[in-house]
Amino acid sequence: MAGCLPLGQVAPDGQIRALKCLNERLPTMNSLVPAPQDPAVRIGFLSLDDSARPNLLSGGFYGMRKGFKQIGCEVVDIFPVRPRTRLRWILKKILHRLRGRYYHWDREPEFLREVSAIAGAWINQASPDFVIAVQSQACTYLKANVPILLTHDQTFIELQDYFPFEPRPRTRAYVRQATEQEGLAFAAADLIVYPSRISCETVKSAYGIASEKLLMVPWGGNLSRAPARAEVDAMIEARRKGPIMLTAIGVNWERKGGDLVVEAYRALRKQGLDVALTIIGMTPPFAVDDRTRLIPFLDKTDPGQAPVFEEVMAATHFLVAPSRVEAFGHIFGEAAAFGIPAIASDVGGIPTSVEDRVNGRLLSLDATGDNYAEAILECLSSTETYEAMAHRSRQRFEEDLNWSAFCRTIVDECLALKKRKLACPTPSRSLR
Repeated sequence: MAGCLPLGQVAPDGQIRALKCLNERLPTMNSLVPAPQDPAVRIGFLSLDDSARPNLLSGGFYGMRKGFKQIGCEVVDIFPVRPRTRLRWILKKILHRLRGRYYHWDREPEFLREVSAIAGAWINQASPDFVIAVQSQACTYLKANVPILLTHDQTFIELQDYFPFEPRPRTRAYVRQATEQEGLAFAAADLIVYPSRISCETVKSAYGIASEKLLMVPWGGNLSRAPARAEVDAMIEARRKGPIMLTAIGVNWERKGGDLVVEAYRALRKQGLDVALTIIGMTPPFAVDDRTRLIPFLDKTDPGQAPVFEEVMAATHFLVAPSRVEAFGHIFGEAAAFGIPAIASDVGGIPTSVEDRVNGRLLSLDATGDNYAEAILECLSSTETYEAMAHRSRQRFEEDLNWSAFCRTIVDECLALKKRKLACPTPSRSLR
């Protein structure tokens, strides 16, 4: 994470600005306490889908939208944007599905132009201070007199690493179309924000986007209620008693490295450690022992289910996440909120949230279950070692792995952009 710049400084060519240098920790920003914002700050929240749904994209859009409201912004919903579906698109999708391939019309130029026309009309009526588009398709051809910010959890190029874990591969034509479309969206946006350095570097290297248009700001976790610092201190102290609790959370067993989680757990058991394992959202393809708790589905946004999630996390010593691919991973911010170090793979956006030997451990993709067990034992070498790491995890949550920190940064950046845009107005161009 070396070489990042404080906000407000112009990035020289070759450097991507970041919320802060993650390896040069600043004092806590009290980012969990919403800073008062000018009530006139009006945000156009643009999405193809219904971003008020708590489980869309693991709750990322919902949490972001809620975060802007919590810091005092007025959020104008510009969603869902759904142009009229053409019969030929439906037939094309059916044909590819019959061939075992994935296709969707959301990258078709005709669809994208209509999206921009609909969104543009809403924006003109709403008159926001800036627009935040949470999907690149929503702003591909969009023209506005206010700043357009584009954000997502990863680029389409990175998304292709997920393809081996999906039931139907995307058509070559769709991949080509999507890659080209995203490049057009990057060119249209005034500011491009991703939660991980690898995504920013991908935008820069693959599309030639200038560093000045790029900003890395970590996203937050998606919790109905984040525990207070005093509660977390008590949780960490309570973990001195009872078994070592490991927790793995996900949906896709293979993509989340489920086999490695169980191998690490079994390796610790063989060494005589009093350890238990909880698996949320996934079902192993084999039998597990009586020390393994399976919770096949858990909606932490549901008031009836949230206490179960909180109970598990309060007792958890380590989040074990040997993911094969990962965009950003909301779960790392959620674990940090409970003061839980993560033992994870060094892949994708995970290093943004987890710093090796600071608030967890990062292991290479070829690490074995035994390697994960060794990393856990190292973190448990003494009570002081573990608790220091657990408290640093909570510190990361308070500093930047929360939505208030993300949203305040975005507001500051976009208001500065708006000032510059008003000072140097450019004629708005109609859609071609």
